[in-house]
Amino acid sequence: MRYNDPSSVKLQKLAIITQLATPASMVDILLELSEYVTDMDVDISRFAVRSIGAIAIRLPEAAEEAIEHLLAFLEIKVPHVTSETVIVLKDFLRKVQAHTGGHMQHVSARGVRLTCMWCIACASVPRPLRGHHSPADARAALHRRARGQAVMHLDGEA
Repeated sequence: MRYNDPSSVKLQKLAIITQLATPASMVDILLELSEYVTDMDVDISRFAVRSIGAIAIRLPEAAEEAIEHLLAFLEIKVPHVTSETVIVLKDFLRKVQAHTGGHMQHVSARGVRLTCMWCIACASVPRPLRGHHSPADARAALHRRARGQAVMHLDGEA
């Protein structure tokens, strides 16, 4: 891709690269897409993050590698990158949970799996109460979610 390509051309090229991902090419493609996350064009940056999430969902073999990239994007501290990354992680976790019955078979790194479970547990806490619950409540919700049990919200509702 050329730096002076119009945004529409860059987006088309990123879409093609994303569709070409296979288990054999996933590492190179994820690295290539990761380069565009810091692009000055916000649309290209967001699209690159979404593309990495799409590969993780489409190719279970790529899930762990893709999540590693996504978690690294959170450290970039660029608002649109952080926002898009959180959305992509949420979508990935929901789709993996729906397809695997709550078991994250394709995510083997302990730290990555714990991060995924933490995100799921946090998503189960009602929005007004987020950030205002005790660590014990969050830990209990995380353990219940990890065991596939219903998470009891802080207001007593399941």
